[in-house]
Amino acid sequence: MVSFAVVLFFSVTGITLNHPTWFGGTTAVVREEHGTLNLEWVKLAEGSSSLADSTSVARLEVVEHLRRVDGVRGALNEFTIDDYQVLVTFRA
Repeated sequence: MVSFAVVLFFSVTGITLNHPTWFGGTTAVVREEHGTLNLEWVKLAEGSSSLADSTSVARLEVVEHLRRVDGVRGALNEFTIDDYQVLVTFRA
């Protein structure tokens, strides 16, 4: 009987978590924007041409630029840098 209750609990929670719109929940909204930023905000290491090897990135300036220009709201969630892009994720 206890095992049946456990299986029933996990089946109900699985359905509600996998289909939130069935029960009045909303889906996540993802907005992707492309653009360029001021290159002075990134200081590359000596002799390096790779953005991932940057010694310093003015993260505050980048985030505030996105808030001011693109109207982004929410707390900063992730700030990732690689060779070709800077990925900034916000929670809202």
